[in-house]
Amino acid sequence: MEDSKTGIWNGEEFVFEQSSNPYWDTLRILWKYGLAPKKVQNLVKEIVGKFLEEYKFDEPYTSIDSESERLQLNKELKFTAQYYFSELEKINQLYLQHFVEPMTRVNYGQNLAELHALGAFISLAPQGAKSIKGGNFQLFEKFVEFSGANLKLDTRVVKVTKLPSPDGINNVKYVVKSKDGSSEEYDAIILAAPIQFTGIEFENMNLKIKKIPYVTLHVTLVTGHVNPAYFGRSKIEDIPEQIVTTNSGKCEFLSFAGKLRLPNGETINKLFSHQELSDEMLDRLYISRSWTFRKVWKSYPKLLPNQTFPPLEPDENFFYINSFEPFISTMETECVSSKNIIKLIARKWDSSGPIKAKL
Repeated sequence: MEDSKTGIWNGEEFVFEQSSNPYWDTLRILWKYGLAPKKVQNLVKEIVGKFLEEYKFDEPYTSIDSESERLQLNKELKFTAQYYFSELEKINQLYLQHFVEPMTRVNYGQNLAELHALGAFISLAPQGAKSIKGGNFQLFEKFVEFSGANLKLDTRVVKVTKLPSPDGINNVKYVVKSKDGSSEEYDAIILAAPIQFTGIEFENMNLKIKKIPYVTLHVTLVTGHVNPAYFGRSKIEDIPEQIVTTNSGKCEFLSFAGKLRLPNGETINKLFSHQELSDEMLDRLYISRSWTFRKVWKSYPKLLPNQTFPPLEPDENFFYINSFEPFISTMETECVSSKNIIKLIARKWDSSGPIKAKL
């Protein structure tokens, strides 16, 4: 929704509400939290700067551990965000509760004590984020279009079989079988999905991929008239259109986002939560509802500190894009992982010199 304002809800009251005057908002934040916002902002800038060095490297990385080392992000992966900010950086605890943690909850469904510090920095980074008019999916459609690839939609892969390789490692072959019974032979396989959710059978393959735990996210879309009394207000106009929540233990959802206001006064809202939002709860949140849609899915990995990352190449010429996800889980970084794997394949098959790929 255009010109929408954000509020931070603790289950009983708004601990902060954005006004129409950004200068006044800044003064209020500085008065209440001191220099913590500026210090966190500087830390975010520093960490994002380290990650952006990735785009300057021509040589591909061969493991997530080596990538984190060359980007100098090991410390951010070692500690929980709570320990990192409060103990190492001495950030105001109230600011962490009211501003930093709500961002990790809405972006990754995880609290500061649960995810690594790098995950918190990624949650804080998207200030001024842009989107493509008509939908971000168009970017990936263009990727396919310019690649000239043979795209097979609605073709479910059920089995991947590794064939014997008598002539050496680079001559390994794979047979990919689809649900319709068809099969094709390939020189290399790139898996671009969390392996434990694919339902694919892997034959003659030595895959030692640790299953990464994922967050179970409940997404609820509702069209209706929001009840202002739920938020302690008398008028709907007094409720922020975008609401994020603190880890108070009293919030029934992670976030509440206004998407569109209809001519009849109803709004279309999107809610994230860890549990299914019951009809009883929604009837307290809304005066009336004309449409409700629920979806539950494994949205993103649990960004656990000090975890073992999956290998980039679990078997000969079998590559795993999602090995990057427990490190950083975004659409952009999945593209980074994809580019890196293409470099690794090209380096195997072309030893004439460094392989350059731009993203």
